[in-house]
Amino acid sequence: MQNRDVLNYDGMDELSQAFAQAFVSTFPQWEQLAKAVKDEKTRVSYIEVDVGQEGTDRVLHLSTADNEITIGFDNWHTHIGPFLGSDTAESVAEAIAIIESFIAEETIVKVSRRDGVWIESNFEYLVAPSEPKPNSTAQVFSWRRTHDKTIDTR
Repeated sequence: MQNRDVLNYDGMDELSQAFAQAFVSTFPQWEQLAKAVKDEKTRVSYIEVDVGQEGTDRVLHLSTADNEITIGFDNWHTHIGPFLGSDTAESVAEAIAIIESFIAEETIVKVSRRDGVWIESNFEYLVAPSEPKPNSTAQVFSWRRTHDKTIDTR
């Protein structure tokens, strides 16, 4: 199941190897999008994946650079890893769960701006979204775009 042309696990730290293996196992349809990247300073390889959202220019970005898993979409991102006190397996499981919940549209990304300037970005469960900030415009994004909308509180 390993993408032998793109993913070479040699030279990767433990977190990158574990995430790459879990990623291609869980999302085989995106395996060809994963690539190994070598950090020029440390010479350690890590994983980068950019999955384009159909019909938009937005991208689900995944990376294991700097021995942490970064998950990002539009102006939202989060970092997961052993630096938070969890072990590698827990970190990978948490990252995979976040990705799965987003592509299943159980969660959304909400990006808020005031007068065109970014205020905050949130990753929220669809069943319990937060109230938009006063005097702002919030854009809600879901993976299949089912729940995409703009909320204007001005």
